[in-house]
Amino acid sequence: KYRKYFYVQYGLGILAIYNGEYDSAISFLEKVINSSPDFIYAHYNLGIAYKKLLNLPEMVRAFKQVIFIGKPTDDLVKITQDILDDFEQMTQDNDDIDLDTYLKGHDAFDQGFRQMELGNWADAITLFHTSINIASNHTQSYGNLGICYANLGQKQQALEMLDKAIELNSNYEPAIFNRQVISSLEEGESLNSDFRSIEYYKEYPGNKRSFIKELMQSSELLLEKQK
Repeated sequence: KYRKYFYVQYGLGILAIYNGEYDSAISFLEKVINSSPDFIYAHYNLGIAYKKLLNLPEMVRAFKQVIFIGKPTDDLVKITQDILDDFEQMTQDNDDIDLDTYLKGHDAFDQGFRQMELGNWADAITLFHTSINIASNHTQSYGNLGICYANLGQKQQALEMLDKAIELNSNYEPAIFNRQVISSLEEGESLNSDFRSIEYYKEYPGNKRSFIKELMQSSELLLEKQK
């Protein structure tokens, strides 16, 4: 009856969080915010949903809205500030940057990824280097640089980027797999292959899945079909 009423949308968003349906929760809560942008609890729970999805930049943005809208004396603002303070301490420890700088680095990464999808390898390389200049330990930026350089036929540079990604995280399967593929190329030979877009940390380690194992199983299925 009243599904367009923002309190109903909010209730559906909260239920979705309780049920672990975080993408649905985000959809409902964003509708609430569009109709009632100062409804502080929608911003807070949107941040919680993004946190559950390990989408930390969007988590930070949602929580910053809570602090912007609320009063410093509000309990919800205090809770949110504590979460952000803990996260900022982590970014300081890892990369010696504050939250605003952290968000700039991720914006550069997202723009670089969009350029990858368009096949604009040189533009993507510039943006991923911008991301690394801000957060020098960003594994995914190094991994994506490896793919970009390989598509430009710069094998040695590609391997150096992938080696750095693996150095930062020895279990980072996309870089391990891509290094094996790119190692077989000749210097100057372009990778010239479509890439599969994944959110590795969200889709694989958190769900106890193996990226490489699933690729191998997929290859086995293709062989069976060919027989």
